[in-house]
Amino acid sequence: MEILGRPVRKELSQVQVLVRSGDYFFVDFAHDLSTTGVCIYSILLLEINSDLALRIHLGQNKNEKITAKGRIKWANKDKAGYKYGIEFVNITSEHKKKIEEYIV
Repeated sequence: MEILGRPVRKELSQVQVLVRSGDYFFVDFAHDLSTTGVCIYSILLLEINSDLALRIHLGQNKNEKITAKGRIKWANKDKAGYKYGIEFVNITSEHKKKIEEYIV
């Protein structure tokens, strides 16, 4: 399945993302995932260009962990909170490959 020309897996709702931003820590499920970044929702208001520590669990296998540093590139507010586009700024090539294998 493709969205905007990019492959997306139907099981994307099973991709859990743990986020740490300063003193804040929260968990969400990915709403979009690629080798360059991830999209999540939060009720927290975070600043554009904020740096984040991320741990991503791919699918139902919670042992498949990916760690990365990310930076908030954009945010949209809606009734439920905020939707954030996070660009990976520090991720290993091994972890990028695992993401690529998961989404293709």
